[in-house]
Amino acid sequence: MGFHQQVVEATKPAKGEFARSPYIVRILTDGLGKADYLTFLGQAYHVVWHFCPIMAAAASHLSDHGLYRDLRYMLYDRCEDEKGHEKWVLEDVASAGGDPEAVRQAFPHIPVQALIAFNYQMAERGAPGSVLGMLYVYETALAEMGPRATQTLSRSTGCTPERGLKFISSHAEADVEHAAGVGKALDAIVEAEHKKAVLNAIKVNYHLLGQLM
Repeated sequence: MGFHQQVVEATKPAKGEFARSPYIVRILTDGLGKADYLTFLGQAYHVVWHFCPIMAAAASHLSDHGLYRDLRYMLYDRCEDEKGHEKWVLEDVASAGGDPEAVRQAFPHIPVQALIAFNYQMAERGAPGSVLGMLYVYETALAEMGPRATQTLSRSTGCTPERGLKFISSHAEADVEHAAGVGKALDAIVEAEHKKAVLNAIKVNYHLLGQLM
């Protein structure tokens, strides 16, 4: 069994807890009212804004040799793919009737601050390969839940994939391919320290994302 499959099996409880969190259940069943959707976007903005800097921090601390050199280049490519996506979130805020500048200036909720700080800590002072745990959670969750969330939120908010749901709908498509790339990178991890850190990062990211609101 490759490490990717080990990750899938070992993190099923954390993934299940995330999927059962009341807020995620609401998104996937009834959707959210406009006000709650704007609150969600306000929190998502900060997660997305720090996504590339966290990957860059991890890349800067990876070894120059072997598989970690390859992982560094993968992170460079992923940063290029993800660059500017926080602007999509702000465009969705404006389309849904919110204030993008207020979102930019606000402090995120405490679980979001903890999520961001944890991922920076692991990238800079822990095991930088644990960034794959962050990528695994974000891209797996969006790839699996994005299409359904787009449908329910469209009904509940009146927004469309082109106006107000651009971020979620676009990532639901792109992250299928990205998730496959993360799986391949996970199978290249051989050090026990990094495997342990990846598993922990997945559990922490699932838990704190479930507390987003």
